[in-house]
Amino acid sequence: MQLTNEQKRMLKYILIQLFGDDFRQINPTYRTLELTEKMMLEMHACNGRISRFFKSLNCANVTRGFLLRCLKAVHDIVRHEYTEFRGCPNVSLNTYRDPIFMSGI
Repeated sequence: MQLTNEQKRMLKYILIQLFGDDFRQINPTYRTLELTEKMMLEMHACNGRISRFFKSLNCANVTRGFLLRCLKAVHDIVRHEYTEFRGCPNVSLNTYRDPIFMSGI
């Protein structure tokens, strides 16, 4: 499947915003679109896990000062599920950066 010129322009803009000026030189393909979508779905899932994490804190509303009030609960959750919170959106960005770039060369 081919992307229209307008779709390529929009995808390229998104990638430049996410990854920086290096992506000005690529010519996005349908594969670029597929990889970008996969990355964004992973980032969305990660954000969902973080949202569920905050909603699961029964000790307080998540507002300024919540961490002191909820320190034990946060500690226990992060201790058992630390991989869920180790910058997972950044992990997705780093994992897909090179494959996305290569798909547009």
